[in-house]
Amino acid sequence: MEAAFINMGESILQDEATLEDSLREKNILLKEVHHRVKNNLQLISSIMNMQIRQAKTEDASLVLRRLQERILSLATVHKNLYQNDDLVRVDASVLLHESVNQLLSVGLAPGSNVKVTQKYEPISLEADDAAPLTLLVSEAVTNALKYVTNDDRRGGEIEIKLDYDGPDHAKLSLRNTTGGVPEQEGTGLGSKLIHAFARQLNGQINVEETEDQYTIEITFPIPQEAKQIYDY
Repeated sequence: MEAAFINMGESILQDEATLEDSLREKNILLKEVHHRVKNNLQLISSIMNMQIRQAKTEDASLVLRRLQERILSLATVHKNLYQNDDLVRVDASVLLHESVNQLLSVGLAPGSNVKVTQKYEPISLEADDAAPLTLLVSEAVTNALKYVTNDDRRGGEIEIKLDYDGPDHAKLSLRNTTGGVPEQEGTGLGSKLIHAFARQLNGQINVEETEDQYTIEITFPIPQEAKQIYDY
């Protein structure tokens, strides 16, 4: 009986070691997948840079640049996933800070009279929520940069915040000053995408617009377990 227990213990230890090795190999492979996806997205971005430089019109260049920003936002998500040992959840504060700074470096001219404030709580997000949240922020920040006050007399402000709204919900808010910017005719695609990404997050949107300020807020659940994703 003693020998049987010893053999059983050794067998359990061997099985656990085999499972740990298998899990380690799968994690390495998954990290490699995220790494390669990120590299491929950055390669696509580089190719698009060539197309932007060769664009015949400013409208074509703008469309390609917006597509490039969305591709780089996705690349940021995959970069954060393969750099995270968890591989399942990411820190939204790190993800959004990197993504927004990337947008500001391109969309905010040097010497611009616009003050940008970022405040993010370290909220842990599921990988499935990371992509729509990042893309939503990309669209919202792009719209803010388009319409924010920016003149010598009155500086503009952009404020981006992400914080908890209860134990299992988060609130993303983006506020920018308006006024003094010529009206620009748009396609409405940015607004449609924001609503689509909010729907993917199962979130609720609230927009407040005054004479000199525009604010958009999205409240969405951040459960610890996988949640149902509705078709939008």
